[in-house]
Amino acid sequence: MENLNLEQFKELLENRKESILENLNSLKISLNNLSQVDICDDGDFASISIDSHTDQMLVSLQEKELEEIEEALSKLVNEPEDFGVCEMCSEDIQFERLEIKPHAKYCRTCRDIAEKNQK
Repeated sequence: MENLNLEQFKELLENRKESILENLNSLKISLNNLSQVDICDDGDFASISIDSHTDQMLVSLQEKELEEIEEALSKLVNEPEDFGVCEMCSEDIQFERLEIKPHAKYCRTCRDIAEKNQK
């Protein structure tokens, strides 16, 4: 993709990666603490269960995003000419989209198609 400042995107990706790693560490500590709480009644059990489920979902989402970021960083290093190119239609991903989500794999149109196919 022309006119992309790859260093700028690398910095965005690395900053987001660092943030996710901090979040994951915090969430795992929270999950560990929840597993050590004494349950006194059904209300405690329900509350802990909901908190635990929420934290587990957040961990899962953060790990998925971290994986996508690692793939994008690898692409920047190994195949910089393919960074910012949609994996489905091979068109350039809009610059505005990459600014918001530098690890985007698809342009907006193909993202919608991919999301519909996942349902």
